[in-house]
Amino acid sequence: MMRVENAAEGSRRNIMRKSLYRSAVVAAFLGSVAVARAAELNLTVQQKQSIVQSIQSEKGQPAAGFQPRVGASVPQSMSMRPLPPNVTTQVPATKDLEYVKLDNNTVLLIDPKNRRVADIIMPAGTTGAAPAPRSPAPAAPR
Repeated sequence: MMRVENAAEGSRRNIMRKSLYRSAVVAAFLGSVAVARAAELNLTVQQKQSIVQSIQSEKGQPAAGFQPRVGASVPQSMSMRPLPPNVTTQVPATKDLEYVKLDNNTVLLIDPKNRRVADIIMPAGTTGAAPAPRSPAPAAPR
């Protein structure tokens, strides 16, 4: 009788392990779908300009140590705003997004459901790349 109980208990453990494994696989898949959705935004230069022009009079807010990148969670301290209706009409891909404008005029498009950055629009004249390191000035001839 003891053997049957041990076998039943072992079977339940295997079922639990398999369920846990399947849940982990599903969670990983759903997480990758969310990141893929963010990467699929692919706005044109004209669409980005339209967004920037629509909110150019808005005041930016400090990033407060936050390093913006696609997929990053925006801190609760940063307030998101809905995009103007003219933007969501002209750029339908943004209809479910909100934005944060930083004080350096960078615009973050945010998925409000999970507060993750879906796209980053850099101010005109910047590439988003870090500045190139400067080499020291050559020494004056003696």
